[in-house]
Amino acid sequence: MKGFPIGCQTITYGETQKEHFPQIFDEIKTAGYSGVELGIRHVSDLTPDALAQILDEAGLALVALHVGGDFFSEDKSHPGKTVLDKNLDFTKMADAEIMISSGMNTKDKTQFATYMDTLSRAAEACKAQGIHLLYHNHSFEFADDAWMINALINDTSKSLGFCPDIGWVMRGGWDIVAFLDKIKGRVGGMHFKDFGQVNGKWQTVMLGEGTAPLKAAAQWIKKNTTSMWAIAEQDRASVPPAKAVAQNAFYMRSLFE
Repeated sequence: MKGFPIGCQTITYGETQKEHFPQIFDEIKTAGYSGVELGIRHVSDLTPDALAQILDEAGLALVALHVGGDFFSEDKSHPGKTVLDKNLDFTKMADAEIMISSGMNTKDKTQFATYMDTLSRAAEACKAQGIHLLYHNHSFEFADDAWMINALINDTSKSLGFCPDIGWVMRGGWDIVAFLDKIKGRVGGMHFKDFGQVNGKWQTVMLGEGTAPLKAAAQWIKKNTTSMWAIAEQDRASVPPAKAVAQNAFYMRSLFE
């Protein structure tokens, strides 16, 4: 990978996306993206080879798989293997190098310490097989004097990377450049998400239409790294997904081209 290729998190297409992958991937490629990030639940009915073939036909790379945090439970479909084993096998066979996982929202620090130990073990296991496990934040990690995000930074294995979500960092009340500087050297990808006020409530909006500091994040990437996936992510859109994805790609290109 060279430079800053643009990826698309397919969450914009909703829960039925797996029924229309060829069409969706063609739309994403036409919009100007180089790859996709997929939730692991959306590919559970596919073999890694089948997914790789559909992506190859569309001319897209698999940027990452977004997985759950249940790493070491036994995989019921493969006795003797863990859920992490299963996800690692799929990730490697589908030609991806990144797995992304979101965190546990709890106020119990003992419970969270146990979770961080699990994250660290999973990150080490991933590293041993050439896969980079990244932590994807929301806003709750920055609450209560940010004890949770500070613990994630300071008390987990350095094999655990981060995929900071710019919109959620803003919602958490932190300065984006200060946060990125704090995790410098562990940023393995970045989610570009924008939030705006719609009828008095925060909603995900098309990139550049909200208040998230996306330009500052892009400038940080270009200043501090030589290559990284920049991933557009819009949870919900008020227009058809293909239109939202295309508009977001146009905005992303304005940041990186």
